[in-house]
Parts: sequence; structure tokens; C-alpha cells
Amino acid sequence: MENKYIDQKKFDKCVKDISILLQKTSTIFQMIEREHVKQNRFSGSQSFLMDQLLETEELSINEIAAIMNLEKSSVSRMVKILIRDDLLQKTGSSLDKRIAVISLTDKGKQVAKEIRKNRDQYYTNIIHNLPRGHVREVMNSTEILVKALKKAL
Repeated sequence: MENKYIDQKKFDKCVKDISILLQKTSTIFQMIEREHVKQNRFSGSQSFLMDQLLETEELSINEIAAIMNLEKSSVSRMVKILIRDDLLQKTGSSLDKRIAVISLTDKGKQVAKEIRKNRDQYYTNIIHNLPRGHVREVMNSTEILVKALKKAL
């Protein structure tokens, strides 16, 4: 990749600094994930799936895999566990009975709403900890970072 930055020393320092910041961010998110699992008994992926199903009502395994950027086999394992725990159910699609769709059970809906409430409270706390007047700036910067990370995949 061609270096579009003229001052190589400044560019190298930028690479080092962003590496450190992203490693710290990753570590913090891992700590959050562990706390989330302790609090809710569900991994971030399981919580995300249940939240998605709360929004969409039903999804196929292929749709879940695409949304979560996971292999179908990983999604199937996760779904199997949540079905076993009576949080999800698998039925035939109303459009095509050959396609299985996943949806929340009544118990799953209650759990998903609780997980969402906890998540929203957590992110409310983060927003309250940002300097006043900088929320939009952080959101814009995060969007830029997410796009750059996706391109780097």
C-alpha cells in the first residue's frame, strides 16, 4: 500500500498510537463482555441475536449469519443452545416451508427485553461520561473507524 503521508516518522507514530488505542479499546470491550455474561448469562453474540429477533421477529440461519458476520455452523450451534433453553424456536417459513426461521419464544422475548434494558443503561452511562457537547463527535468518529475496520477485513 502506498504511503500517502509525507512525514514517515509522524506516520509511524500514528500507527503506533492507533494500535495502542485500539488494543486498549479491545481489552475494555472484552472486560465488558465478561461482565455482560456474568450479569445476563448470555454472550454478546447471543444477546445480539436475541435483540435482532426482538426487532425483526424472525430470521433464517443464513440471514443471522450474514447480519452477525458468522459462519452458518457457528450460528446453528448458538441457536441450538438457545432453543434448548426455551428462548428461541425454529419453525418453517410462511413463504417457503423448506426454510427454517428462528424466532423468540415468549420467555425469549422477556429475556431479550431485559438484555436490551441493561444494554441501554450501560450505553446511557457511557454517554453521560463523555464531555458535554462531544457525543456527536464521538459518534461520527466511531462510524469512520467502523468503516475503516470493515475495509481492513
